Amino acid sequence: MMRIQILIAADESSETRNVADHLHRNNWQTIIVGTGAEALSALETERPLAALIDVRLPDTTGWDVLEHIRRDPRIRSTVVLLVYPAGTTDEDYFRGFKLGADASIPSPFNPRDAIAFLSRMVRAEPTVG
Repeated sequence: MMRIQILIAADESSETRNVADHLHRNNWQTIIVGTGAEALSALETERPLAALIDVRLPDTTGWDVLEHIRRDPRIRSTVVLLVYPAGTTDEDYFRGFKLGADASIPSPFNPRDAIAFLSRMVRAEPTVG
């Protein structure tokens, strides 16, 4: 079975590790980066099928990364799931969709929810795990 590659652009929190662990158990290959610059570099060199991007990156915002993805024809088709902190406004969610996010999810979240969404978006069959 082919492993689907996903980029995770977020801090090295326990939530990030938990998501990566769940993705590995569901046959996804993860690339974990901590900054927007690292995310863009990995997107351009690795070309993952999907990206889970926190809007709160230390060097830029997830919205800026998303905007770059949608402008670049080489990576424009990447499925993007934006992760928002608790207390995010409706305007912030709308901003992500306006920029081309495929979906958004509030943090903290259940990794199974992210896997189910991503699997559906890339047409992969999730396993129970």
